Amino acid sequence: MIKLNNVRLSFPHLIEPRVTVNESTGKESSSYGCQILVEPDNADFKKLMDNVHSIALETWKDKTGTILQMINEDKLKRFFGKGETKIKKETLEPYEGYAGMMYISCNRKKRPQVYKTNGTVVDSLNDALYLEETRKMYPGCRVNVVLRPWVQDNKFGRALRCELLAVQFNKHDSAFGDGEKDTSSLFSASDSEEVVDFSSDVSLPSFMLG
Repeated sequence: MIKLNNVRLSFPHLIEPRVTVNESTGKESSSYGCQILVEPDNADFKKLMDNVHSIALETWKDKTGTILQMINEDKLKRFFGKGETKIKKETLEPYEGYAGMMYISCNRKKRPQVYKTNGTVVDSLNDALYLEETRKMYPGCRVNVVLRPWVQDNKFGRALRCELLAVQFNKHDSAFGDGEKDTSSLFSASDSEEVVDFSSDVSLPSFMLG
């Protein structure tokens, strides 16, 4: 497990799982997850990649170099890549915030653990509390995440995958696209509050009397 702090959140599917369809079988599958954006020289990202290499060596031994080269040539077989390669079809430009960054795709079949900013974990079975906390996590905000990289080596092929174990809102940042923006600094207490006294000496409109 590797923790990455103060990284940017993109394409979050934390409230509702993302549903995908296998083009070959037509079978649907769903998972919670997101993409994480991190600077290439981030120390924690380097630890993550060292961890990936160690796991690959344990699994593939002397074939590791050859297999990793094959995986690197197919972005569908790895959970990471250069941000410049994530191209928006409409503009043929990298997605907002991706240029100059590395992306990490991570997911999980069940809800990831979610932590409040005070460090307490949210009960994932409590829909109201889970929704309250995950709604803070809009595309572009800063989060802390715990990831578990793993090696796929089965009848579906060889690949490098990553599981999103936990996520915590860190702080606000510029929202991507139509992501929710923090407007709290734009509001204060109203200058005046009109109090209506509905005591017995006040004549109410007939439609309010029933």
